[in-house]
Amino acid sequence: MMNNIVSYTRIVVRRKYHFGPQSKLMNICFVSDLFDSSYGGVPVVMDRFIRSLVERGHKVTIFTSKGNGKKSVEKKENCTVYRFSSFTLPKSEGEYALSFPSFRRIRRIFEAEGIDVLHCHVPSFLSIACVLEA
Repeated sequence: MMNNIVSYTRIVVRRKYHFGPQSKLMNICFVSDLFDSSYGGVPVVMDRFIRSLVERGHKVTIFTSKGNGKKSVEKKENCTVYRFSSFTLPKSEGEYALSFPSFRRIRRIFEAEGIDVLHCHVPSFLSIACVLEA
């Protein structure tokens, strides 16, 4: 049953957005507290996906947690990374931090960047806030 749903979704998306040489370039926002972490597979998947989208000319914006003295806004390999205040979870060896975002800041960034697609990787306070503001 699940394979049928995935295949159907793929067809609908291709027809709606006309992927190909004349497709519209989009601004895609990825949301994950695990970006720039070595904790789990999410950072690896995000990195590969983001590189592929940037190579195709799409603009990528990333929302993630701010940890270990990193800048709040950073340009990184044709992407803009926005970091939100967070705290590191105990026993994660500094690799996993949860963000506590400002709804006002999220709204301002959405408007300034002109986000077309929001992609949340892990359910978190940051993901929920972004979905509510989208």
